[in-house]
Amino acid sequence: MEQGGESEALFESRDIKIQQKQSPYRIIRQFCNESIFAHYGDYPSPCALNIVWSTVVCTFILGAAVGSLGGSALAARLGRKSVLVICAALAAMAAVMFFSCKPAGSVEMLILGRLLAGLSAGRFIFGCMLIFKKDLFIIFDRYTSHFFKIY
Repeated sequence: MEQGGESEALFESRDIKIQQKQSPYRIIRQFCNESIFAHYGDYPSPCALNIVWSTVVCTFILGAAVGSLGGSALAARLGRKSVLVICAALAAMAAVMFFSCKPAGSVEMLILGRLLAGLSAGRFIFGCMLIFKKDLFIIFDRYTSHFFKIY
């Protein structure tokens, strides 16, 4: 494995070599370490840094899971256009938090931004795209022969 290179081998065997190119792992861990030191005056232990890093990574998935649970119900109640506007607003707030977390030196802002981005993605995918896919099949069904009918 390369020490200072931009790629690191994740899996290597005689025939296959899978690489991770330009991983932000080190950059974000360093940001978390510096942010915690700036706010609390002490560097976190390696275990605490792993917990913070895991929280940063998993927050998007948690937000997507929570957003997907209420996405289709919200789309049925408010309509898909309203849900798309809500998703765009959440994504815009997440982008503002992503851009301002480094100047503010706040890892908490990064975590909240990832949560909002996950909520936006979850609501959009499960609230709008699945219903839109259903509408496409209805339109597709009208203009084709009955070989392609979806029941």
